[in-house]
Amino acid sequence: MQRIINSLTRIKQIELLQLFTVYVRYLLGCAFIVAAFAMGKVNQFIDLGPDTMTALDNPIGLAFSSFIHSTVYWGFIGWSQIIGGALLVTQRFARAGVLIYLVIILNIFIITQTYGFEGTNVIAGLMLLAAIYLAVWEGDVLQYLFFRPQEGKLPGPCPAVERLGLWSITGMVMVLTLLGLGLTPYRANPLLGCSLALLTGMVAFVVYLARYRRSSVRPAVA
Repeated sequence: MQRIINSLTRIKQIELLQLFTVYVRYLLGCAFIVAAFAMGKVNQFIDLGPDTMTALDNPIGLAFSSFIHSTVYWGFIGWSQIIGGALLVTQRFARAGVLIYLVIILNIFIITQTYGFEGTNVIAGLMLLAAIYLAVWEGDVLQYLFFRPQEGKLPGPCPAVERLGLWSITGMVMVLTLLGLGLTPYRANPLLGCSLALLTGMVAFVVYLARYRRSSVRPAVA
C-alpha cells in the first residue's frame, strides 16, 4: 500500500496533472450546480410537459414523475448536488466534496442504467469515472478513512500548483455566479451557466500563465 501512495505522491508533483485535476473539479462541480437549478430540484418552477421524461407510459417517465412529485426527495438531491459541487469547486474542501459527489453520481449512474436512459447513462458513467479519479488523487489522505496513520508516514503538503489561492478564489467566483444565476429567470438555461463557468475558468488559467507559471513556484517534496 505504501508503494502505491509513494507513487501517487510522485505523480501529484506533475504540473500538468495538477492543473488537470483542478479543472476536473471545476467541471464536475459546476455541472452539478447547474443541473440542480436547470432541472428544478431546488425550486419547483419547471413544467417539463408531456414528453418522454414525464410520460407515464414508459419507465423513464414513471421514474421522473415520481422524483419530481416527491418534493422533499427532489429538493434533497438538488441541495446535495449544490453542496457537493460547491465543495468540489472551492478546491480547499475538495476532499469532502468528492466523497459527497461519489455517492450522488453513483446513485444517478445506477438509475440511468436501471431505467434505460439513452445517452444520459454514458454521461453519468463518464462523470463517475472522473469522480473516481478525483478520489484516487486524494488517496494519500483518504486512505486514513480505512487505515490508522503511522508516524513518519503522513502525507506531504499539497502540491505547489494545486495549492495556489487563485484556484480557490476562482471556485468561489464560480459558485457565487451560478447561485446568483439560479435566482434569475435564466436559471433553467444550462448553456448560460456552463458558459459563465467556462469563461471564469479561462480567465483563471490566463492569470496563472501570466503571473504564476513563470514564477519560482516549485513542486512540494513529500
